[in-house]
Amino acid sequence: MGIAIVHRDGKAAALLGAGAQFGNGGDNFDWLGIWYVQDKGAFSRDLTSTPVRLHGDALYLEKEGSASALVYFERGRYKWLQRRASPAVSVR
Repeated sequence: MGIAIVHRDGKAAALLGAGAQFGNGGDNFDWLGIWYVQDKGAFSRDLTSTPVRLHGDALYLEKEGSASALVYFERGRYKWLQRRASPAVSVR
């Protein structure tokens, strides 16, 4: 199982997982129980408490009661930011 991201500008859709390793999520996202779009500009911390300000929207992915991650687009590719189970906090 994977995640398909369709770009609004007509570029080819991106496929994450679905047999190809991506971040700490592996190659199969069947573990995914909670997800939502995190608005750009949100403030988040990774497992090392490094602050991150999102410059574009991101996907928040979580295995309920376990770890979570943000998937975001930067410099032409998708990146995985490992997080704790708590959701991102907006600082607008």
